[in-house]
Amino acid sequence: MSARTEQKEAIRRKVLIPLDGSEFSRHIFSAVSNLIDPQKHTLILLRVVPIPHFMNDTTPPIVSPAYPYGWYLATQPHEGQRTTPTLSELEESQRSAIKDELLRYQYQMEEHGYHVLTAVRFGEAAREIIDYAKSADVDMVAMATHGRSGLMHLLMGSVAEQVLHRLTVPILLLRPEPVSVMNEQAEYEAQSV
Repeated sequence: MSARTEQKEAIRRKVLIPLDGSEFSRHIFSAVSNLIDPQKHTLILLRVVPIPHFMNDTTPPIVSPAYPYGWYLATQPHEGQRTTPTLSELEESQRSAIKDELLRYQYQMEEHGYHVLTAVRFGEAAREIIDYAKSADVDMVAMATHGRSGLMHLLMGSVAEQVLHRLTVPILLLRPEPVSVMNEQAEYEAQSV
């Protein structure tokens, strides 16, 4: 790498883009493309995956290739199935599948001239986004938000709100066109499985 290229990389600002796997969260790409200069910014696509609730149980889950990312919870093992020995094996399987998914978006944004990195974390979304933003020393966070209010906000909380209140870097929040309540609820239920 030439000294000039290294100098350009050193002055690039880092923009963290948290994604949750939904089409909704990917709406942020159009805003980023319109507002953020690809010559001056590096994009970091971050996907946070919740740790399955059953991984805290003492009874190990059943693995089945029929379930997305290779698992589902069952009460009794059936012939041909095995129990998952470790959380780290499960995470590594998911990490690989999610990295492949993120590669599609990485290539799309690279076609627009951006330098793009990807990362996968496991845990609670807001906490992992905040921790990653701090540890990677990002200059900005850009993310889509549902903009829920009232009862939905009380019940589901807001990842964007927690990020907004706990980080000191600029945050670009995008609220895409309103989604019907039924579609929003179906998306939430699909994510919490």
